[in-house]
Amino acid sequence: MLFEQVDVKTLLEKDLPQSVRSHFVPAVKRAYDLVAKLYEQHQFLSWPVGYEHRRELRRIAVEYELMKLVDSGQIPLEYQIGYNAIRNCRHLELLTKQFIITVSQVQYPRSFPRPAIFRNRLLSGQLAWDFFGESEKLITGRFYIILTHGYEKHYPEFICLGVPDPDQKGRWITQIDLLKETPTVELPEEEIITEGTLLKFKEFVKEAVGNGR
Repeated sequence: MLFEQVDVKTLLEKDLPQSVRSHFVPAVKRAYDLVAKLYEQHQFLSWPVGYEHRRELRRIAVEYELMKLVDSGQIPLEYQIGYNAIRNCRHLELLTKQFIITVSQVQYPRSFPRPAIFRNRLLSGQLAWDFFGESEKLITGRFYIILTHGYEKHYPEFICLGVPDPDQKGRWITQIDLLKETPTVELPEEEIITEGTLLKFKEFVKEAVGNGR
């Protein structure tokens, strides 16, 4: 394969413009709301042991809402289900023409997800370098970016989209704080979490956990 020298920031704006990525914010907010309502309804979750599973439920909910964006045609992306190294856990991978996007919950906006073999594999085709000290460039066959989010109580405190440095030392080449962007298109009204919505999510969680997603 011939590798292409690219300014990654320019490519990000072209292949994943603000009109598309602005949909990520309401999707993540809906996911957090789904999990909060799940805890409100079920006493077996609302105790110290149950709270330990909130992080995993948020992970499932965020990926579920992003999958729905693609299935409903709200964003012009595709997705596939990826596996971890030992194939006992699955995750969502959003696909554009130039990027593969995975999702991670982290502690702070600049935090990098914990080490994982599948992330190292996605990064392995990328080479970061400084072109005469003027700008960060990438040489790659396909780019890898990560959508990160974190919370304060029941609400997302930050939602960021970042291109990781292929040296795998936890540095971002570029990162966008999506909560600080003003949408360039009118987004659909915020979906109200109804009993039907919650029921569909419960069924999805049951299937995801049963299949080892």
